[in-house]
Amino acid sequence: MDSYSNKLTLRAELLKKRMYRSEEESRHMAQQICARIVHWIGYMNSDMIAVYASFRNEVDMEQVVENAWEDGKRVVFPKSYPETKDMKFFEVRHGSELRKGAYGIMEPAEEFDREVDPQTIQLALVPGVGFDQDGYRLGYGAGYYDRFFAKFPHIIRVGISDSEHLLETVYPESHDCKMNYVCTFTKLFSL
Repeated sequence: MDSYSNKLTLRAELLKKRMYRSEEESRHMAQQICARIVHWIGYMNSDMIAVYASFRNEVDMEQVVENAWEDGKRVVFPKSYPETKDMKFFEVRHGSELRKGAYGIMEPAEEFDREVDPQTIQLALVPGVGFDQDGYRLGYGAGYYDRFFAKFPHIIRVGISDSEHLLETVYPESHDCKMNYVCTFTKLFSL
């Protein structure tokens, strides 16, 4: 089987496992991960943090977002542009500023046009279907995050994993960008 086929198979297996996780398990996992993030020096030293709106039972970052706003940090969410396969980040000051966007994912609403210069983003919490021991991320396959981070490699990238362990491999390809860290509900891995 080639790398692409391996990725498809692995993605399907991991997504199936994620969908069978209970709401209680998901909530507990999110609490553990969010607590680990907000007590981490990398978070504390960042003024602008890129987050995501959870989708398809991804780890919910709501506690990190609320904590960041309380700490006076700027919080930015991605907005996808399917026609160009581009992704931009916009500052969000309240959850009510998010609307269902591309792919059914909650994104910054158009009327709050607060696009940020990606050079000012210090830390990004990145969703993923899975992460491997080398820091590579398996996403949904569209490549938005890989293209974005290839242009802005200065951003500290933290993969948010709903698995206790890192995978042996996610079959990375040459265009895949590595994470600097991966946070699970048991540990923050430095890669």
